Amino acid sequence: FFQRFCLHIIQCDNQIQRDDCIHSKEEFERYLEDFTIQGGGGTDFRPAFWRIAELKETGELSRLRGILYFTDGCGRYPEEEPDYQVWFVMLEGRFDAIDMPGWIKRLILEEKR
Repeated sequence: FFQRFCLHIIQCDNQIQRDDCIHSKEEFERYLEDFTIQGGGGTDFRPAFWRIAELKETGELSRLRGILYFTDGCGRYPEEEPDYQVWFVMLEGRFDAIDMPGWIKRLILEEKR
């Protein structure tokens, strides 16, 4: 970890459920102790991308180079490609890439058995 950073953890289904900003390794460790997934179903990826656009406009994410989006890939996508890299992190055998735009890169994780 760097000395200073801004990690946004945005939880979104068809709307933003939470947007937590972490600034240190210690904050991240405390966050993980009580982490719970919020939302569930009716996935629309656009609200998360709109939130990121807002954060870029305010300068909070002025140097954004890319995002990791943990998902199964099922949902409504933005029509336009953003000006940063988008990586969808998905579990092997548990995702749907049929309608996924070509500008989304995929990282497929194997389930631990």
